[in-house]
Amino acid sequence: MLNQEIEVLPPPHVRNRFHHGAGVLILALNAIRHRIRGYRTPRPRGTSRLKAALGYDRAVFDNWQSHYLDYFPHGGGFENRQVLEIGPGPDLGTGLLCLAAGAASYTAVDAHRLVTPRTGGVHADLATLIASDFAHGHERLELQARLLHAVEALHADQEGPLRYHHLPDFDLSPLAGQDFDLVLSHSAFEHLTHPRRTLHQLSSVISERAHLVAEIDLQTHTRWIRDVDPLNIYRYRSPLYDGFRFSGSPNRFRPDEYLETLESENWVDLRIYPQRVLDPEYVARIEPSLDPAFRGDLEHLGWMTIVLCASRKGERSWKKPEESAS
Repeated sequence: MLNQEIEVLPPPHVRNRFHHGAGVLILALNAIRHRIRGYRTPRPRGTSRLKAALGYDRAVFDNWQSHYLDYFPHGGGFENRQVLEIGPGPDLGTGLLCLAAGAASYTAVDAHRLVTPRTGGVHADLATLIASDFAHGHERLELQARLLHAVEALHADQEGPLRYHHLPDFDLSPLAGQDFDLVLSHSAFEHLTHPRRTLHQLSSVISERAHLVAEIDLQTHTRWIRDVDPLNIYRYRSPLYDGFRFSGSPNRFRPDEYLETLESENWVDLRIYPQRVLDPEYVARIEPSLDPAFRGDLEHLGWMTIVLCASRKGERSWKKPEESAS
């Protein structure tokens, strides 16, 4: 496992009745807002915001790379990989970073149409910034030209190494027959409308040498209630919670369900571990007020952010290179 400390979140003040009622109101308001306005996300504009967006994308990319190299230390780079990202957001900065790191192709899929002709300028500007970060001199110019060509091909609907698909409800069936060998995701799996279906569909779009690296946010998402009652979404029984569901709301899929689903789909070398956890005493005080479906496992209930890694056919090896060759 990565040599890093797990962040323990400070326990908020427990106000079960108040937070239960406030959470219901927030669920209702969010459902109304999304059903009227649809899904919206800010587009980075201006140099400072572009640099901030790239900083975020770089942090996500570096995080993937750290987890991947730790999981598969003898060949876990991005070179020549056919990358699939589930839920990339609008700027495709992570995809451009993958291409800059040597990926053969990068394909993004999202349930909402966030990449449009209006985002072309953002992508081009990010490509230029990434080239400046990755290389210098003639190499920088070559990388910039390659990334800009990828952006131009994407927005001209031409075949290229940078690809984007709008797939409502993350229905991957239109990609059947593809041969991705690295599946990445950051804070998107918790938004899958039908997580079991999407994970099942991965089987038809990946190679036999594929790996999966996903960071998943299991915490309540809405601001304010997220901080004061991080387990709020687990308070409600399914009929109530599902009545306020909208495209993009957290699916409440838990760590054991991810493992069970991937095992049933013949993924192997499964690894799951937390990055951010709640104080155990706080979890014990909150648990009796939660929907009974989420009670009974205090340790996993306290996992707010997790990392999930898997291999399609045991390509990952625990052996040292010289042992593998013998």
